[in-house]
Amino acid sequence: MNKILKRLNNAGIMPVAVIDDATKAVPTAEAILKGGLDVMEVALRTKEGINAIKAIKKAFPKMLVGAATVYNVDRAKEALHAGAEFVTTPGFNPNLVSWCVANFIPIVPGCITPSEVEQAFDYGVEVLKFFPAEMYGGVKGCQALHGPYPMVSFIPSGGINQENLSQYVDKPYIYAVAGSWVCSKQAIDDEDYEGITRAVKASITTLLGFDPETATEEVTTHHIDRAVHYMKKQGYVVKLIFDHFGSATMIREGSEHQLKITMNH
Repeated sequence: MNKILKRLNNAGIMPVAVIDDATKAVPTAEAILKGGLDVMEVALRTKEGINAIKAIKKAFPKMLVGAATVYNVDRAKEALHAGAEFVTTPGFNPNLVSWCVANFIPIVPGCITPSEVEQAFDYGVEVLKFFPAEMYGGVKGCQALHGPYPMVSFIPSGGINQENLSQYVDKPYIYAVAGSWVCSKQAIDDEDYEGITRAVKASITTLLGFDPETATEEVTTHHIDRAVHYMKKQGYVVKLIFDHFGSATMIREGSEHQLKITMNH
């Protein structure tokens, strides 16, 4: 699996930032990082999108930054030159997908119909954006497409928020969930960076089924790899690799405190 796509899968949530003022890009990214996420997308819906990507990558080189709302190859090249490491699109553009695949650029194209899914699969693309998610059936729409195409998984976006996030995160065909609810345009415009951090933390708790900052002896989750990813951020290391019961034991570095993570069947 592509390393960048794997990071997206482990993160589980992809904040989509719409930034009108590039000076607000770095504090927005910093707020997302403080909340516990090290991935984000910048939507190229504004004139400042490219400058926002440049600013974020300069300030936080290790943060995984993608370009969203990319319509064509020229725009993709511009975003990649600015520092973007992956591309997502609202629809399926064969020319753009072909160029990205040929140049080994991770792309998550928008696909909401069987024909688009088959086109993507012909290019070897198996992680697809489902947009606008809620308008096209939400979880049920993703499930319906996954039935005949079990080889693909989806990153739904559009209409998802803290209230309906839980409907998506435990489904095996949902690769990650993208949206602006954690860093809304209003919050960015108002410079409510503390609010963004709180929203990120709340979403991670919903994603995992537990709060990684307060986890104690044993927790349950529906995604072991993802839970391990977040607990490593809290200073834990894997002591026992996943066994056949679907569990992992981790220990906090520098202490004897153990944490058992079990699969929520």
